[in-house]
Amino acid sequence: MTALELVLNLTAALVLGVTEDAVRLIETRVVARSTDAEYYAFPSVCRLAGGDLVCVFYLGTGHISPDGHVALVRSSDQGRTWTKPEIVVDTPLDDRDPSIMQTRTGRIIVSFFVYDGSKADRAERTSPRVHYACSRDGGRTFSKPKPLDIPWNWSATSDEILQLSDGTLLMPIYGRKKGDVKDRAAVVFSRDDGESWSRDPVTIAYDESGRIDFQEPALEVLPDGKIICSLRTTGVDYHAYQCESVDGGKTWSRPADTLLRGQAANLLYHSSGVLFHAYRSFTEPSKPKGVAAVFAEPGKPWDPAKEFEIVRVDGDSAYPSAVELPDGSIFCVYYAREHRAIEAAVIPPDAIKALR
Repeated sequence: MTALELVLNLTAALVLGVTEDAVRLIETRVVARSTDAEYYAFPSVCRLAGGDLVCVFYLGTGHISPDGHVALVRSSDQGRTWTKPEIVVDTPLDDRDPSIMQTRTGRIIVSFFVYDGSKADRAERTSPRVHYACSRDGGRTFSKPKPLDIPWNWSATSDEILQLSDGTLLMPIYGRKKGDVKDRAAVVFSRDDGESWSRDPVTIAYDESGRIDFQEPALEVLPDGKIICSLRTTGVDYHAYQCESVDGGKTWSRPADTLLRGQAANLLYHSSGVLFHAYRSFTEPSKPKGVAAVFAEPGKPWDPAKEFEIVRVDGDSAYPSAVELPDGSIFCVYYAREHRAIEAAVIPPDAIKALR
């Protein structure tokens, strides 16, 4: 072994040791636990202006079930204890993939999509339609859900609405419009605090060659106004792709491979000046191993070697969603069907510093 190889091996061992020590600092909390007969999945968390945490998630009897609802739980002690789940959205169809956010006026918006769930519709994919419901009383009651009025064959969503500094709201969606042969990712805009949304979605990513589906866009805005979008894909070994916008979401850069093998992502800009990227991770294509995450400085590429595990479970899991707590910790919810629970990983500042 050469001197250079010895140094590289020692450095790798040191980095691995630091990572393992930092991961041991991560605390796991239970947000909501289901019975064996219930199916809890697809959580989203929001820290309200008053300090409470609210988490919405899918409550049904299976991964796809006609009785799927949107449930909500609340915590007033930074996620240590939670209220019992209550149904806040219940349409006649399967209500799926809810996300929650609060605008600067105090309005809470839950975005989700409804699905027929029948075998015929699973093949044809005609019923999925994005809907949204609003609350003016801190999430205790919600308005009747409204459909997103866009001229697409079908549409879906899986990540939180983003608010820009000028108040504009961006809702990330995906689906197909007439003539599409693959799924496209897009955004729609609201300039009236979520009362109405633009009818002509702006495409984030679409593969004209017909090779890649771009799905489940997740958005975050940086202090300089640049918007980052992480994209789930099929057709490229489950790699996450990324697009960027410097004009408020009106135009987007070409999709670029992040080299991260992940899907169902969530992004968070942390007050320490680093980006947090959590996702369902894979040991190899099509074999999920749980939830993982990675940090990167804005403007720098994601480094797969810096990926760390949040939870390792077999099969059905993921859909992380993260917020920053007052002490600088990251509170990241996800679901783990193996545990029959919506859980949260609490990543303290010391761990963030070591893992970034």
